[in-house]
Amino acid sequence: MKLLVVLSQVNYMPDNYNGILKGLIKSFPNGHLENEVEILGCASLKTLDKSLLATILKLPLAGVYDLPKQMMRNIFSCLRRERERICTDAQIEYLNWDSMNCEEAHNWVSEKKIDLILNLRTRCIYKQSILSLPTLGCVNIHHGILPKYRGTFCDLYALYEERPAGFSIHKMAKRVDTGELYHTQVVDEGTEKSYSEYLKKTISKEVQCL
Repeated sequence: MKLLVVLSQVNYMPDNYNGILKGLIKSFPNGHLENEVEILGCASLKTLDKSLLATILKLPLAGVYDLPKQMMRNIFSCLRRERERICTDAQIEYLNWDSMNCEEAHNWVSEKKIDLILNLRTRCIYKQSILSLPTLGCVNIHHGILPKYRGTFCDLYALYEERPAGFSIHKMAKRVDTGELYHTQVVDEGTEKSYSEYLKKTISKEVQCL
């Protein structure tokens, strides 16, 4: 199975979500004859722009301090090309695209005959043209427990309301946060007070579940 992993160029996850990429590479090492999964590429979708910086600057005004610090660390990680080095070491093609709906993405997925696209918490809304390209479709990690909790920062709201928080793995469809639901995972029962610490817990569980 030929796999394309898709992440945001910069996000709010610990280590810019490079930890999950490392975990997937370790789980599915390319070049092993017994391994049925081959990661052919890793795409970083552009998010580093003026609007992102404006959001980071506004968060402390709302009393949110941990996320801006993490996002600034992730920006420096991006500028140091850490993700690109991870891919180079693993002999995986590294790709920079504005969106999964761009012509470059369509052409690459078609040429490489990708079986599955794995979308890791990006906010890109895939159009039907890219959803239908991979043989097996596209799978997403959603940061909330579906089908009840959709939208952005579901897990953050769950922790704030002291209810179970976790993530879902589902097939992507034209309508956001729908499609066949493969797995839901509770990460915390609602007792964690630090969102940053909660996010650290999710990464190893996400690799295991995938």
